[in-house]
Amino acid sequence: MVQGPAYRIVTDRLVLRAFELEDATELSDALAANLAHLRPWLEWVREGPRTLDALLDLVRRMRGRFDLGDAFSYVIADKTSGAMIGGCVLTPHPAEASATLGYWIAEERTGQGLATEAAAALIRIAFEVDHLELVEIHSVSANERSARVADRLGFVHDGTLRARLRSADGTREDRDSWSMLREEYERSPAAHASVGAYDALGRTILEPDSSQRRPSAFR
Repeated sequence: MVQGPAYRIVTDRLVLRAFELEDATELSDALAANLAHLRPWLEWVREGPRTLDALLDLVRRMRGRFDLGDAFSYVIADKTSGAMIGGCVLTPHPAEASATLGYWIAEERTGQGLATEAAAALIRIAFEVDHLELVEIHSVSANERSARVADRLGFVHDGTLRARLRSADGTREDRDSWSMLREEYERSPAAHASVGAYDALGRTILEPDSSQRRPSAFR
C-alpha cells in the first residue's frame, strides 16, 4: 500500500497541491488582492513578507518543511482553471498523534463552501492516511467564517482562550479552539467527502469512493 504524505489531493471542485517555487508569483498576487480580507485573521499575512523575493523565500521554506514532514502547506487551486484561490496547512504533532489545521480562501470565492471542502479533504488525510487521533482548529474568536467551517464538519468547540492573540491594531483578541477525535471523525461529513490523494510520484494513496460523495454538504 502506498503511504503518505499526499502531495496532491483532489476533491469535487478543488486541487490541493504542495507548493512549487514558481507559486511565489501567484501567491504574491493573491495576497495583494486579499490583504484587507486576510489581515484581521492571519498573523503571518499581517506581519509577513511583502516583496516577491521574500515570498519566494517563504515558499522555499514551506516546501522544505513539507518535504521533511514538519508541516504540509498546500495551494488550494480551482479544479477547472488551476488558479490559486487559497491555501491550507496540516501541521502534525507526532508526540501527540495530532495535527493542527488551518485554511484561507480568497475573498471573491468565499461563501461557496470551498474552505469546508478543503478542510474536509485534509481531515480525511489526517485520519485515514496519517492515522492521527486528534485534529485541532484554532481561530480568532471574531472569525465567524472559520467557526462555521469547524461547526459544519462536526468539530467540538473546546473553549475560548481570552486575549491570546494580537489584532491588526495591536489590541488583544480571544482565540477559539476546536477539536475532532478519531471516533468523532467517523460521524463527520468529512468522512464521506470525495477525496483522491496521491504521493510525490503520482501514485494513489486514497481513492475517491463515488458511493460516499456528498458534494451538497459543502455548498
